[in-house]
Amino acid sequence: TPAPGYDQVNVCRKMHTFEQSGERVFVLLTSGSLSCSQSIVTLLRRDRGQPPDLFLIYPQGNPLRASEDSPFLQIGECEYGRPILDRSIRFEKTSLEEAAKYALLSLDSTMRSNVTVGPPIDLLAYPSDELAPTRHRRFAADDPDLIKIRTRWEQALRQAVARLPELRFRTHDAATQEETIEVVDSPA
Repeated sequence: TPAPGYDQVNVCRKMHTFEQSGERVFVLLTSGSLSCSQSIVTLLRRDRGQPPDLFLIYPQGNPLRASEDSPFLQIGECEYGRPILDRSIRFEKTSLEEAAKYALLSLDSTMRSNVTVGPPIDLLAYPSDELAPTRHRRFAADDPDLIKIRTRWEQALRQAVARLPELRFRTHDAATQEETIEVVDSPA
């Protein structure tokens, strides 16, 4: 039986790849309703005649296409890992390799903060000028490379915070003991 307060959790594949050799590649990432996801996969397997494009389709049916204003598309629980992407991904400037690292960091941060999101992580990096998805890796929870990336990210984040200006609490009014917060650059 599940622990009190938690729903029954099942793991199922959320990445589906469709290929027509030498012509096109289609990768579908799903989250949410399994029945809706399976219906879309069935429709895509049946009808492959449309020209290639990239969309995020909301549950209400309205699509969103990647653009300079929205340089990445993200599905599922995004509130924890999205700030990493918002502060790092730049439209037509971020390399595929950098984007893959940011994606791993974003997913790892989400898993750290949200118990309903968990491994494995399927990472597929697909350049726009190729017609075969050759860069795919599944990261299990105990994958040593994922652990290395997570550990180095946490260390680098702590070091970055240590280099920020200091926050000092100073008594502003001696009579009321009211304090103020000063931002002070630490000596180099």
